[in-house]
Amino acid sequence: MLNYKIIFTEEVKGFIYCLDSKSVEKILKTFDKVKLGLFRDYYAKMSGTKDFYECKLKTKDHWFRFITKHYKINDETTIIVLSGFKKKSNKIPQNEIKKAEKIYEKIFKSGHS
Repeated sequence: MLNYKIIFTEEVKGFIYCLDSKSVEKILKTFDKVKLGLFRDYYAKMSGTKDFYECKLKTKDHWFRFITKHYKINDETTIIVLSGFKKKSNKIPQNEIKKAEKIYEKIFKSGHS
């Protein structure tokens, strides 16, 4: 079984920090599954993007979406969680995709690859 390293950006940590404890618990449990390579219906590659993935989960009151990107260093795949947001519609807003692209570019331009 695959085992991925997961890194949350400061933006995502800030987003999660503001949520209630039950939502945080569900988010972290979902990413524990992703870390083990269990990509079920809650985690999939996003079409029409630069190899971004979407992690989606529903809590009692909200849908949450996280945009991630995979990268490989020395045979280890890392998943970086770039953006997180509450979602009301079935379509990811274009501004969230652009935000994730900018965060990714900023990370790799600063040499954190």
